[in-house]
Amino acid sequence: MPVFDDLDDEMQDALDDAYGERVRIEPRGSAGWRTGGGIDAERPIREIVGRYRSKPMTSELEGNREGSRFQSMTRIAGNTLSLRISPLQATALGYALAANDRVVLPERIDQPAFTVVRVGPRDSGELTIELTTEASA
Repeated sequence: MPVFDDLDDEMQDALDDAYGERVRIEPRGSAGWRTGGGIDAERPIREIVGRYRSKPMTSELEGNREGSRFQSMTRIAGNTLSLRISPLQATALGYALAANDRVVLPERIDQPAFTVVRVGPRDSGELTIELTTEASA
């Protein structure tokens, strides 16, 4: 399906041109029980183009309250944080992203750094990266 692949590549490039921004990837080793995982010297720090997204979400916890058996519900509000990287940019990175790697958005000084939670490839070859914010110092 080379025609479809070419069309998909053009679409990914158009998305990066319209919505992409610089993303700095800082590889780190796996976090241990007592360590946060230091810099991974095997994989260099690189800047690529990615598409960051923060989407509000609400989850509900349901259950019985202790003692009175009164039915209650609690809502938890938060954001899902993700980054999408096109196949071309993933190739330009030169190595596989892993959980615990650090992601920085240099052009968004109001945003904290992020830690990669999970990396998942899509059928198109694009990578979807789930993120969590790092604590501010």
